Amino acid sequence: MRKLVSLFVLLIATIGVVALVSLGGGASAEDNPPPQLGPDVRLPPKPTYPRLDSNLNQLLEKSKKAGPVTADGGTPMSQQERLAVTVRIQEKVLDVVDFLQLGGAIVANVGTDYIEAYVPVALLETLANKKDVLRVETIFPPQPLVTSQGAGVHRSPIWNAAGYTGAGVKVGIIDTGFIGYSALMGTELPSSVVALCYTAIGVSSSTLANCQTGGVHGTAVAEAVVDMAPDAILYIANPDSWGDLQATASWMVSQGVKVINHSVAWTWSGPGDGTSPFSNSPLATVNATVAGGAIWVNAAGNSTQNSWTGSFSDPNSNGWHNFSGADETNDVTLVAGEQITVQLRWDDSWSAASKDLDLLLYNSALNLVAFHADEQSGLAGQIPREILTYTAPASGAYKIVVARFAGPVPQWVQMNAFSGGQGLQYAVASASIGNPAESANTGMLAVGAAKWSTTSTIEWFSSQGPTTDNRVKPNIVGADQGDSVSLGAFSGTSQASPHVAGLAALVLSRFPAFTPLQVADYLKANALPRGTVPNNTWGYGFAQLPALPTPTPTPTLTPTATPTKTATPTPTFTPTPTPMPIPGATPWGLMTTAVLMAVVVWWRTRRRVYDSRRSRFMV
Repeated sequence: MRKLVSLFVLLIATIGVVALVSLGGGASAEDNPPPQLGPDVRLPPKPTYPRLDSNLNQLLEKSKKAGPVTADGGTPMSQQERLAVTVRIQEKVLDVVDFLQLGGAIVANVGTDYIEAYVPVALLETLANKKDVLRVETIFPPQPLVTSQGAGVHRSPIWNAAGYTGAGVKVGIIDTGFIGYSALMGTELPSSVVALCYTAIGVSSSTLANCQTGGVHGTAVAEAVVDMAPDAILYIANPDSWGDLQATASWMVSQGVKVINHSVAWTWSGPGDGTSPFSNSPLATVNATVAGGAIWVNAAGNSTQNSWTGSFSDPNSNGWHNFSGADETNDVTLVAGEQITVQLRWDDSWSAASKDLDLLLYNSALNLVAFHADEQSGLAGQIPREILTYTAPASGAYKIVVARFAGPVPQWVQMNAFSGGQGLQYAVASASIGNPAESANTGMLAVGAAKWSTTSTIEWFSSQGPTTDNRVKPNIVGADQGDSVSLGAFSGTSQASPHVAGLAALVLSRFPAFTPLQVADYLKANALPRGTVPNNTWGYGFAQLPALPTPTPTPTLTPTATPTKTATPTPTFTPTPTPMPIPGATPWGLMTTAVLMAVVVWWRTRRRVYDSRRSRFMV
């Protein structure tokens, strides 16, 4: 089995994809596979241990053939020669905890139906045979969504000028890395921060230095929040597992955090309808957070060129899925050293899947280089999902293949690739929303992206709906490509999301009693419509705060002389001025330049730093 390494951490919506390029029609003849894979291309064998996922089976088989292997070379996440896994439990969780600890495992998180732990390779076989264990899965860390001029177009400066700055509102930022955060404190970022920083799964502290790893994505996200809500109180964290994400969100809610931004995507945890069978899934975390009183704002994703959704097609009944016409492969170009993670799910039961599909990756010579082939035979705990990770040793075209091994034909299949470079040869923009942005909870907002200077045009990569149960996504769109110190022009739904999270903080400044649902509804109701809303490109439109009411002037008392020796003041009221046209209610061009500049200058004097990078956020 080839080495699996950490997923590249920059789902930084770290939600920023900058240069996904569709490959359709541009490849040379020698790079294109034959339309049919042919009889010589064979499926890999099914796992020897059905309760271990395909990655773990391959690692265990390798250890039996080549002698002991360490976890460090076998899974995306490992520690001290132990691999990071989630153990799904049917019952007697504490008994399994005892077994793991006696076997040398490091137990990190324990829930009602799961255990997250670092497990020695030698313990896998025995663990898989325990009757209370449903399934053992590789833990995949989160994916940042990266591909800021955001303030003016969202109209936050006007609200800031009226005194709504996010003061007293606690905003949580759950991300992948915060390198450089401390260097910006007191300038681009508030002078203080509350941190929960992970050094391993289940191991955290308040030491800020432990958050300053894993890239700058989270730092750039924090900058975007502060651009909207300069006086918000920030909480940050960098969890690496579903269990740690849940613990982090619970901690933030307990601290009084009212807005959580998550510019990140995780591997799928359910069928796409907002449900999940797993108590520690990101979808369950969103639900618990909203129930606890905090609105959850999530990057929708940057996957229109990295996703494929449609009916399973096999016109010649050879078992290979046809992505387009007779083509049974979907090409992606990788450069040497680039890592790609591909996930696949389909229409089936998430408690006992019986439609058995496999996910495979071939090089241009049709040599199998990676695969994930879990068994789906209707047994309890089996799920309709495959995930493979591969690091390319050489640059070139690689071919993604979906195969039907056994069981009924699913009505639909959905594939998504995380990579830092090129898009898929055959991509479908619709139904490309990430996890947990696909949540059905009405107290969360999935945020798409439009460039700050052209807010009537959606970004070409911004993920679109509908969900698999035909709900509209995203919910709203925010601005991206605004300047940041950490990432320069920050492209992706990763920046759009914290802009909207900052707006949520301003709404709570003005309406502190609002519930998460009320905040979400307020932002959707005041968004600038794009087409007939809601729709699966814009949701309810481009996020913009409404104009504030024109304040009623305070009466001015003017003394008036009388014939008597003692003057008696007679009140004379200043006439109410004619209201100034309100931006949004009328075109911007009707607002006088003098008034607009006064608002801008006032807002900028409230900023902590006066530099050219910040001034470019004003439009």
